[in-house]
Amino acid sequence: MIACSVSSILLAAVLATFLYVGRSSAGLTVYTEMEMQARQSLLQFGLDTRQASNAVWVDVNTLRLTGEFGSVTYGFNPTTGRLTRTTGGATKVLASNVRTFAFHAYSIEGSELPLASDPSAIGVSTKMVQMRLVLSRAPTGMPKATEAVVSARYVLRNKPVT
Repeated sequence: MIACSVSSILLAAVLATFLYVGRSSAGLTVYTEMEMQARQSLLQFGLDTRQASNAVWVDVNTLRLTGEFGSVTYGFNPTTGRLTRTTGGATKVLASNVRTFAFHAYSIEGSELPLASDPSAIGVSTKMVQMRLVLSRAPTGMPKATEAVVSARYVLRNKPVT
């Protein structure tokens, strides 16, 4: 009888440990996926921005970079929560489940340019670009996981200074 009780307690402890490890592993997977999307998005954005010779703001959520590589467009759709990169007619989703997103433009002096007022007029003065986003996941049965990402200020190296 005592052996049965002890083995029941031991089995309950093993089961609780198994469930805890499983849940922690699922949470780790969510954070790993968000980190991978953020890192790849920043890497690609940085490469394109540093090579660009011009930046054209379509709206506050869409930036078109041009240079010797051609044209590439970064866009955020608030409805779908997706950050995309479009080049040569092909669109690739860089990050999904993006809760908040913002581009920031800076002049050669480092002062922030007001994108909200007139995005199309800002492109002439833009020499540096920054991207901020918050990724969010809500796995079933787990608390919401979020990751805030802020890029460096990438300089359009090939854009002439005026």
